[in-house]
Order: sequence, then C-alpha cells, then structure tokens
Amino acid sequence: MGEQQIGHVHLSPGHPMEVGREGAGCRIGDPTMSRRHFQLTQSDTDLLLEDLGSSGGTFLNGAPVAGATVLAHGDRIEAGDTTFVVTLDQGSADHIDGTTWHVHEPPPGYFVIGHLGLQREGGGAFAETVVCKEDQLAEQTTLDEYAEQQCERLRVFAADLAVTRAGPAPELAPLPSVLLRLAFTYQGTALNQWHIYVQREQRVGIAVWTFENPQSGERDQVRQFLSHLVFE
Repeated sequence: MGEQQIGHVHLSPGHPMEVGREGAGCRIGDPTMSRRHFQLTQSDTDLLLEDLGSSGGTFLNGAPVAGATVLAHGDRIEAGDTTFVVTLDQGSADHIDGTTWHVHEPPPGYFVIGHLGLQREGGGAFAETVVCKEDQLAEQTTLDEYAEQQCERLRVFAADLAVTRAGPAPELAPLPSVLLRLAFTYQGTALNQWHIYVQREQRVGIAVWTFENPQSGERDQVRQFLSHLVFE
C-alpha cells in the first residue's frame, strides 16, 4: 500500500488466485479492499483479471474492470489503496529475496512470495507459509547444534514447545540436512511447524512450514514442496 513494496506472487496454469483481505490465495492487509476482491487466472495463453463483486471495484490502468480482462506486461491493477504490477515472464525459476533458495515451479496449491517463500490457503484463520531463509554457520558449530539453537530461541516465546526429530531429508541429499516437527502455542494460537535445515559449506538454508491444525500425510507434503525448492 502507498509506496511500500509488499512482494510478488507467481501464478501457474490451472490454479486461479483470489486476492483480498481474506483471498483464497493472496491475503492483503488493506482495510479498503474487500474480503474477496479480484481473481487472477493463468490460462495456457493469457493472464486474466476478474473483479469478484468488490465494494470499491477493481481498476486496470485507471479504468474499471468489467468481466474477465486479458492482462499485459506492465499493467497496473488497483484495488483499495493497493496497486499490483503485472510481470509476464517465461516461467524461469523464482528467487527468494536475500537467499540462494529457488523455486523451479510452485507445488500444487502454492504460490511464490518473493520476500518470503511459499504460501497457500490454510485450513485455519491464517494462510499456510513455507518461509525460506539463509544464515551463516558459525565456526565449530554443527548443523544439529544450529538447529537446536533455533529451537531454544523459539522456546523463549513458547514455553510449551514440543520438538520431534524426523531425521534428515533425503530430498536434499547429498547436502547434510536436519528435519524437525514442532508444536507450540503462540499468542493463544496452537501452531505446528516443520523446520528444514540444509548445509552448503558454511551456509545454512532454512525452510519453515507453519500451519494451525495437524494434517494427515504431513511428511509427504514436506517431501512435495522440498522437491520444488533448491538451495544453491
């Protein structure tokens, strides 16, 4: 909103994305937007924009949107106090800002946020995220020790933290990795996380999947999104 850049998202064919305060795909903290403001759909040939009956309307380059409208590179979408700029590319790998993590195709149901990682609509009050970060491993510190240090930092804010080691992640081999399953309460909300730590020389890649309610097949879901992530 205003002049602040929020980030970017990536669309794949066959996965329409709702945008709004409670959009099933991209949630924007703009109180002047509707809960479900507009939808973006990537077909095999075009990127389409459609207003979802928002109270304030959706505007394309200053003109109100009526019906499905084909977007072009550089178009500006205005909704509430937020402006979105359309970038059309050839689907090259997405780079997570400030890291050497790359997404070579978002997993089904996810989209890419450049400054964050991956996101998809969750089953609770919050969207699920896979936050991708990078850090430097201190001399004489092992990857296991680093992972334990991160858990201890979290324990300061979550006294009920429960940690289960799920072994290394074969998907990241031959790089060393640590895989942890966490459960804790934060500000009155029960949260679950999977922490993935991977080492390349003295650099540590961190991927943290956060969600509210325990899910069936969680390890398979971790395997799925890791197959789309590369720590270079």
